Amino acid sequence: MKCRKFSFLELIIVIVLLTVVLLVVLNRFGGTSPQEMRLRVDNQLQDIFIKARLRAQLLNEAVELRFSSQESGAVKAEFMDPENTEVNEENNGDEAEPNSALDVWLGESEYSLADFCKMSEQEDVFFTFYPDGEASGDVLQLQVQDFTYTINVDRLNSQVMIDVE
Repeated sequence: MKCRKFSFLELIIVIVLLTVVLLVVLNRFGGTSPQEMRLRVDNQLQDIFIKARLRAQLLNEAVELRFSSQESGAVKAEFMDPENTEVNEENNGDEAEPNSALDVWLGESEYSLADFCKMSEQEDVFFTFYPDGEASGDVLQLQVQDFTYTINVDRLNSQVMIDVE
């Protein structure tokens, strides 16, 4: 009976596969560090506010951004521009379908923030972005574990200010 040995290539493939499986398991069950949570929320907020400004400029009209707390505790951000609020009469009251390349390019009108992000207050918070770059809005406070995000619009230069404590 001949004893078969593993080749070097087979050993390398097994090691790579075990490493990939280990990384997936660690990411899935290892939890998220506070720094990763903060970075994720920072990126989501910046992305949403950039999209709001672009949306106002591309549509050439004011765009309202509403943050609301859902029953599940999740925070939802949604754009309240005419594209969102129109009712398509041909579809018996259904929401309007995207009808141009611009509508498709603008992307989704609703975003859920990370599940570990909670609103400090229960009422909706609104921000309004105008085509000329101006902005106005309420003060939004978000709680992410040990961090409190305070988001408001600087009245002097219409910039969205994100402070973390």
